[in-house]
Order: sequence, then C-alpha cells, then structure tokens
Amino acid sequence: MFTLSVKTRGNSNPQGKQRVYFCCQEDDFEKYFESVSNEILEKQNCAVYYLEPTSGDVDLDELFLHFSQMQLFVMPVTTKLLTTKNRAIDSEFPFAIEKHIPVLPLMQESGLEDVFNKKCGDLQFLDKTSRDETAISYEEKLDKFLSSVLVGDELAKKVRDAFDAYVFLSYRKKDRKYAQELMRLIHENDFCRDIAIWYDEFLTPGENFNDLIKQALEKSELFALAVTPNLVNEENYVKNVEYPMAVKEGKKVLPAELVPTDSEELKSQYPGITDSTDAHDKEALSKALTDALEGIAKRENDDNPEHNFFIGLAYLNGIDVEVNHERAVRLITQAAENGVMEAMEKLVSMYRNAEGVTRNYETAIKWQEKLVEQREKRYNETEEEEDCCYVISALWNLGDYWKELGKISKAKNVYQRMLEASEEAFDRFMTTGDVVFISISCSLIGEIYKYEGNLNLAREYSEKSFEISQQIADSTEIEEVRLLLSMNFEEFGDIFKSEGNLKAARENYEKAIEISQHIPEDPDVAGIDLSRVFQKLGNIYRVEGNLKTAREYYKKAFEIDMRIAEETNAVEARSSLSVCYESFGRIFQIEGNLQAAREYYEKALEISKHIAEETETVEARRDLSVRYSNLGDLFEAEGNLQAAREYYEKALEISKRIAEETETIEARSNLSVSYDKLGDIFEDEENLQAARECYEKALEIRKRIVEETDTIEAKRDLSISYNKLGGICESEGNLQAAREHYEKSLEIRKRISNEIETVESKRDFAVIYCRLGIICEKQGDYETAEILLIESCNIYELLCNITETTTANMDLMACYGCLGDFNEAKGNLKLAIEYYEKSNGICESIVEKTKTEEIRRHISFRYERTADICQKDSQFNLAIKYYKKSIAILQKLCTETKTIEEYDNLAKIYYKIAYVTSKRKRIFHKRKKVKQYLFSAFSIWSNLALENPEMSEFAEKRDNVKKYI
Repeated sequence: MFTLSVKTRGNSNPQGKQRVYFCCQEDDFEKYFESVSNEILEKQNCAVYYLEPTSGDVDLDELFLHFSQMQLFVMPVTTKLLTTKNRAIDSEFPFAIEKHIPVLPLMQESGLEDVFNKKCGDLQFLDKTSRDETAISYEEKLDKFLSSVLVGDELAKKVRDAFDAYVFLSYRKKDRKYAQELMRLIHENDFCRDIAIWYDEFLTPGENFNDLIKQALEKSELFALAVTPNLVNEENYVKNVEYPMAVKEGKKVLPAELVPTDSEELKSQYPGITDSTDAHDKEALSKALTDALEGIAKRENDDNPEHNFFIGLAYLNGIDVEVNHERAVRLITQAAENGVMEAMEKLVSMYRNAEGVTRNYETAIKWQEKLVEQREKRYNETEEEEDCCYVISALWNLGDYWKELGKISKAKNVYQRMLEASEEAFDRFMTTGDVVFISISCSLIGEIYKYEGNLNLAREYSEKSFEISQQIADSTEIEEVRLLLSMNFEEFGDIFKSEGNLKAARENYEKAIEISQHIPEDPDVAGIDLSRVFQKLGNIYRVEGNLKTAREYYKKAFEIDMRIAEETNAVEARSSLSVCYESFGRIFQIEGNLQAAREYYEKALEISKHIAEETETVEARRDLSVRYSNLGDLFEAEGNLQAAREYYEKALEISKRIAEETETIEARSNLSVSYDKLGDIFEDEENLQAARECYEKALEIRKRIVEETDTIEAKRDLSISYNKLGGICESEGNLQAAREHYEKSLEIRKRISNEIETVESKRDFAVIYCRLGIICEKQGDYETAEILLIESCNIYELLCNITETTTANMDLMACYGCLGDFNEAKGNLKLAIEYYEKSNGICESIVEKTKTEEIRRHISFRYERTADICQKDSQFNLAIKYYKKSIAILQKLCTETKTIEEYDNLAKIYYKIAYVTSKRKRIFHKRKKVKQYLFSAFSIWSNLALENPEMSEFAEKRDNVKKYI
C-alpha cells in the first residue's frame, strides 16, 4: 500500500483545487521537490501530489486510478531520469501521455536535449538555465504554461457558477473506483451534464472534515450513495457521519448499487434508506435521477457559447465533475467556433500540451491563427490599446509556434507582421511597451536571418533592436529592458568574436558589463552572469596575447565566483570557479610556467570531480572530461607523453559513457575529440597504426553526425579528421594518399565557405592550402605547391590585418617559414632568406608582446634556421648574426628552465657558429674566436654526458668537438 501525499499553499485544504502530480526519478525527489513545488504553488493555488521516495512497492492500477484525475504532471528532467530504469519515465510518464494529461518537463541539467527528445518525443520543455534574449524569462514561461493548463481560482469560480446544481457523492475510500464509475454513469444522462458532483477527492478525515462535509451537503440537491458491500461489512465514516448528516439536512437520497449488496443489511444499518437502484441499468438510473433532480437540471444556457466553454473546462479539469476529455473537447471547440477567444486560447494550449487530446502542433497553430484573426477583429472594433497588445502577443506566439515546427519562413513572416503591428501601435499610443515590442520583433527577425545565413540582414535587425533597447534604457528604469540590452551586447560580442573581430567583441562585452553592474537583480544570479562576461573578455585579451590584462579579467571573474561559491555552495558558482582556475592555468601554460599551470589545472579538476560525484549529471561529467583533457594537453606540451596518454584515456572513458547513455550529437562529437587527442599522442610516439585507429574512429563518428545534421560545425570536424589521416599518410611516406585526404578536407571547406564566411573558415582554408602545398612540394609538383603556399600566405596576411591577434600572426609566421623551406628546396636561397626574415620579424613582435617561454624558444629556432640558409648561401656574416641571436635567447632559457634539451640546443648552435666563423675569410686566421665557440660546446656536452651517462649521444658529441679544439 502507498500514500499519495499532498502539498498546498499554507497547508490549506486541497479539496477542489487543481491537481498536479510531481513525477520524478526516486533519487531526484530530495533535490528538486521543494524548489519545484514551491515555484508552482507560488504561481497557482493548486494541490501538488507526490509519492514519498520510501513508498516501496506500488500497485500501479491503484496509482493510475488516482492519476486519471490529475490535471498536470510536472517532471524534473535529469540524467538519472532519462538513463536509468525508474517508475517515473517507464510507467508514470507513458500513462500521462496515453491519457492525454499534460506533462511539464523542467530541464534541470544542460546537454540533455537530444536524449530527452529520444525518450519523450517532441514534447516541449522549460529550461531554467537558459537565457532568452527576447526577454521571456523562465518564470514568465512557467507562469504562462501553468495558467494555460490549470484553472485559477477566479476562473474556477466562474466554472462552478455555471453548474445548475450539485450532487453529494458518498462512498467508502476503498470504493474510489466505484465512486468514479458512478460519476460517469450519472453524467451519461445528457440532462445531467451541467450537474456538479462533490466528493472528497484524496482527503482523509481530519479535524475540520465534518464542517467541510456539512458545507458541501448544504449546497447539494441530492445525496448519491455508491452502494457496495463495504458500506455494511464494517464500521465506516459514511454510515456514522455522512448519511446521518444528509438525513438531518433533509436531502434526497439516491442509493446506487454498483456491486451486489445485502439490501436488508443495508436498510438495517441505514435507517430510512430506499431501495437501491442498479447503477448499471441505464434506464433505471436515468429515471431515478430524473425523479430526484426534477426541476433542478435546467440546461437553460445550452445556446450560450461562454457557458458551454465553462462546462467544457469543468470536464477537462475535473472541476466538481469527473474528467471527461471527449465531452470537454466538444464543448470547448463549439465555444471557439462561436467566437469565444478564451476557448481558442484553450484549444491552442490543449493541442500543444496534449491536454485531453493527442498532441498536434499543426492544429494548435490553426487555432492560434484563428485567435489572431479574432484579436485583430476586436481591435479594429474597439481601437483600444489593450486589444492592440493582445494582437501583438498573439502574433508573437504564432511566430514562435511556427519556429518550433521548423517553418522558419512562416515564422519570419509572422514576426514581420508583429513588427508592423508594434510600429503602428507606437505611432498611435506612444507607450514604452510598444517600443519594447518593436525591439523584440527586430531581435526575433534578426535571429531568423542569422539562422538562414543572411548575416547582413541579421545584423541590420539586431542593430535596430539594439538602438531601440538603448533608447528605452536611457529614458526609463525598466530592469527587463536593461537586462535585454546587456544580453544583446553580450550576444553581439559572441558574434564579433566568431567572425574574428576581437576589437568589436571586446567593446560589446565591456558594454554588457557596464549595464550588468547596475541592474539590481538577485546578486548571485547577476554575479554569475557578470563572471561569465569577465571570462569572455579575458579570453579575448589572451587570444590577442595581452596576458596581463587577460589575467586581470580572470581575477575579477574569480572573485565573484569564489564569493558566491563560499556563500551558497551552489553548483553553478563552483563550476564557474573551476573555469576560472582553468583560465589561470592557460595563462601560465602560455607563459611557459608549466608547474603553475599544472597546479591550477589540478584545482579545476578537483572541483569538477566533486561536482560530478555530487550531481552525476551529464554536464558535470562532461566538464570533468574537459579537465582531464586539459591536463593531458599540459603533459603533452612537457613531452611527458605517457602521463598525457593517461589523462586523455580518462577523458575518453567518460566521453564514451556519456555517448552510450545519451547518444546525443554533442556527446558523440565530444567522443570524437577524445579520440583525436589520444591519436595525437600515438602519433607523437610514432605509433602510427594506433594513431590511425583513433583518427578513423573519430572519422566514422563525424561522418554519421554530418549525415544526421549537415551543420557547419559537423562538417568542419569531419574536415579535421581528413587532415589528421592525411598527416598519418604523410608520415608513412604515402604522399598520394595524404594528398587525397587533404583534398577531401579542402572540398568540405569549400562547401562550408558557400554557407558562411568567417575568420575561422578563412583560416581553415589557409591551413589546408599550406598542407597541400607541402605535399605537392614533396611530390616534386613545385608549380602547384608554390600556388598553394602563396594562396595560404595571402589568406594569413588578410587575417592579420582583420584580427591583429597573436594567433593570426603566429599562423603567418609559420606560413612564411614554409615558403622559406620551399624556396630552399628549389635552390632559391635568397628568396628563402627573405621569407625567413619576414617570419623572424613577426616572431620578434610576438616575443616582445608575450615574452612566453614557448615563443622565445620558437624564435630561437627561427634564427637558427635562417642562419643555416645564410651559411648555405655563403652569407657568413648574416649567418653569424642570427646564430648569435639564437644563442642569446637559449642562454636565458637554459638559466630559467635548466632542461637537457635547452642545453643541448645551445651547444649545437655554438658548434654551428664556430664552423661558420671559421669560413669567414677576413678572420680565417683568427682561430681564437672559433676555439672559444668550440670550447663552449665542448663544456656543455661534457656536463650533459657526466650528468646523464645513460645518454651516450652527449659523450659522442663531446668527443667529436674535442678533435677541433
């Protein structure tokens, strides 16, 4: 046996209130019941029913009998709900769908959309964590949904006032199913349609229960008794309280036998009771009801559409009658067809939410279109501002519904009508609300154009929305408008960043911050939002190479997240704090301080571990996978491939589990990235077969994703897979296969460029042109190679001019180096030197800007490479100049890092400069300088040989240079 508990506002009596069932995975109850039930009760004076998690075994037939009278199922959506076997998703949810009871899924975790759709179909859900730039908040959406499904107190009163009379239905609690059967049998008589039936729903007798019974009896015209043996086989409340009270009040009594019962025993225990009527004898029951209700069941308002609408609502929501969806739909549809706009709105809600009908979005849209027509007709008659607002809101909803169905063109047309109506309203009424509607309309249209790939028009409408929001924000103190403006600035920052326009992105993020800091929202919510934008600004400065400023913004984000995390211990704040630690780690890694980077990555990892253990959500585990991957990147940069592989394998294991559980596009995409990273390690270890296997697994995943989605992101990932496999073929010496893979990648890039033209897409072209050029060079196809390399260089030069970022400059630096290598291979040494010097110039500017260990090591290599070519071209003075530059950098790196690799490189350059110095004719006779360089190389290799006796190459190098001293 189980107990169906109930929660109401202020522990008030649930009798007569709309019934909501809280449906959840058992482990989620403690986490979400209080917060979700409080949100619902704050907005609707209803009764929230629930099963205690400790209920144990449940008789589903008995449970479903209770469920059949519910008006709404509310279901918190979590990883556990969707991926484990549980009663909520396996039994309760399907029952609600089958019986056309609306279900409100409340998304508690991000990243579950795809698996939710696979489990629950096209059911719409509300996501509390999402940010809607059209200013429709989660709270507004929740309120709107609850209002559309549940009947509020005011409307419930109108419904009850529409009844002709009341019948008091008395029954034993254990006979609930017979009581509900009797209600249906009574209302099968058409003349009883507008007769309400009062019964004590899910109550158990309490302190004031007798008073409640007395009040119900007073307003009832008939006392109907559900007769079963349970009335006479033991003491009970009906015999001791309800029946005597009805007799005392002088009420007509109609005993209706539902199960054969000893009539003599019934009469002896219920003094004065008449013979029972067989409830299953339709004719007999109809006559008994006719006699009992003579003159009461009037049906005077049958031709009144509004009256029929109220009665339809009663049967739809079980307001003092049994739930009868067929009758409800018929009555509400009749009212809508006769012009009752409230009935049209209800039909939209019913067909969207599967409320008493099978969900049908197209039918919902049909009624929404009729509602728009009726609203416009009313406005044309009244010319009142309120009716104008109703028109605009109806158009807004209609556009949203078309967009949900993927009918983008139709949605855009409706939003255009909304914009025209809003502009007309402003011209006529000149209110701030009308201006807000104009801004929102423009934003909605801009989003459509962005989706269609028409970025120019998208920007045009978004900027118009910006301008309007700015005007309102400057002239009013409306918090929602300023919040919308802040979100718009952040969104524009994201757009500019994706286009590579970092300056414009930075400006928009700064405007978003400026506004956010003056919005008196919930300090914790506002703080998390502000922290996120600080992070984005820090990322911009990091990409630009301005690490000092990047660190300052990361620190601001960190201070906010740390405060909120300490005060609330909220998962969102701690997760954001983990991102802050990760950002600091990236800064230290770029600066070459790998030890500090590791410490911060490990702090981020520790937080993510705790969150994943606490919540076990997909999002938390995905974040944990990212943290493992970051540490893998760090160890790979250090050259510790074994440690890197271990961390990548941990990330891969998590990604696999998430992909298997959810089968979502995002999860499978993340899995492909994990395969790529592990493949990179195998490639670094020269285990090309293992690398190929990883890359091919990633390729297969990405092929399927492209087939399913055909998105730009999916196609770009597929292009990356072909690039990586091309690299394996190149390493194996199979140049033709490598070329074929690179050409497949290029073909995908071309398809992407037809859809979108961004900085990222241009860079992708440059990368593939460069790789193909190198392959053609190796194949001896110098003409094609030169064309491709120069084209790559031209793109990188363009990107440098557009973005002025460190990344763009490093790409151009590398490309100049490739052109230098190409010209050296052709024997055109002077042109090779020109390209190397261009590359060096860029590298010097980057070193000056960032001063990181990695960049300094790279410029040292570039100087060495340039010197090598100068020596080959007999430009000995120039060669010595660049070797000296390389030595100066390596000497500092050796002092800072004290690594074997740095000392070995320094010794090698000393040896090379000694050789070139000996070739200079004008100082050929001066052996002293040459010996100094040789001795420096000898000393370094001697120390390395002494400290690392297991590495024989140092002793060999030492002995070789000793011969020349």
